[in-house]
Amino acid sequence: MTKRRSSLFSVLCMFPHSRWPERCHEEIVRVLGYDRAPSMDDRSRLPYTYATVHEIQRLGNIVPLGVVHETTQPTQLRGYNIAKGTMIMTNLTAVFTDKEYWKHPETFNPENFLDEEGQFCKHEHFIPFSLGELATILSRKWNGRQIVGRQSV
Repeated sequence: MTKRRSSLFSVLCMFPHSRWPERCHEEIVRVLGYDRAPSMDDRSRLPYTYATVHEIQRLGNIVPLGVVHETTQPTQLRGYNIAKGTMIMTNLTAVFTDKEYWKHPETFNPENFLDEEGQFCKHEHFIPFSLGELATILSRKWNGRQIVGRQSV
């Protein structure tokens, strides 16, 4: 999602819910004031704002079927045999709206990413970059690290 589209989608998500942008604004002003730009080090002190950004990505779901992958070897998944060369897609829409995993699966609500104390918690079912090696690289870059690793599907 481009910065422009992300910003527009953010406004559209939060527009009907005035408490969320107000709460983000209050948290940002309390932590940063009006004179300083945020840095990656501020994430732990901006849990609600960070949760809101994650919720925008979850609900925005710009790649609903993820990135297509191809198996590099025969494998088994949940009792199914999958041949080498099989094309695989992750149904992110199903993952991002599953009632078993999310407190508020169908609506915009940053509380999906907050624990009982109001602190940000990375949700294991939040996979905005899909699954696989490329997703691992992008996710690690996204989280502010320059680590490149491998993950097998």
